[in-house]
Amino acid sequence: MKPGAIHRARFKAWLIYTLKIFIFRDAGFKLTKRERQGLANFCVFGVSAFVKSWFLSRLPTSAPAGDLRLLKLLVEISSPSSLASRNFAILKIVIFTSLTTSMLANLWYLSEELVALAFFDPEVDAAEKRAMVKQLSHGAKKDHAKRISIDRSTIRDKRLRDFVARNTCNFFVILSLPNSFRATNSETWESNADCLKTEEVVRELCIVNDTAERGVALMQEYNVLMTKDEKRTVCPTSRCRTPQTVS
Repeated sequence: MKPGAIHRARFKAWLIYTLKIFIFRDAGFKLTKRERQGLANFCVFGVSAFVKSWFLSRLPTSAPAGDLRLLKLLVEISSPSSLASRNFAILKIVIFTSLTTSMLANLWYLSEELVALAFFDPEVDAAEKRAMVKQLSHGAKKDHAKRISIDRSTIRDKRLRDFVARNTCNFFVILSLPNSFRATNSETWESNADCLKTEEVVRELCIVNDTAERGVALMQEYNVLMTKDEKRTVCPTSRCRTPQTVS
């Protein structure tokens, strides 16, 4: 698999095909031991960690909690002493360790501003939302990073409230959304007019870069169809060519 943007539907297709091949691995497929193990690894990752996250990935309100849940799962499985790692012994622990490292570099929705999406997550209980509101009065760094950094050893104990700070209020300011509901009991938010108005806007936010990924996939396919020489890319509309690399 080449690095780069991969459309979600395309990755899902790969997972489905992989599952089919693995299920019918004894029905005529000539697979080496290494290929069988690789298929098994990919299937376990897809079923145990990827599928649920994939289905929830388009829901903006679920993004913070979903990222934290997936991160905890990867850490749990990658721990040699955990029960989860024994249940998934077929998958090399090193693979989940690598996935955890990659995940730690892409925790956009646990940043101080975007963690505010969790205020509208129906899966987050009222007690946690109250704790998040209390954290809004806590200070924050002046030049806080857009992407957060988490110590791997503390991940298991992390809660959504741990990512909330005063800068979380910027989410409502930037989008010009009412936020007076924060001063009321979180158990009444479902009937609060301001909360419902804000939630309506939040639910329409696009948090998956499908548009960009489709564009990348389209241009890659176009480039393959229109290129006869791997060192040259032909543009039929302008008849221009990219210069070859000078050695």
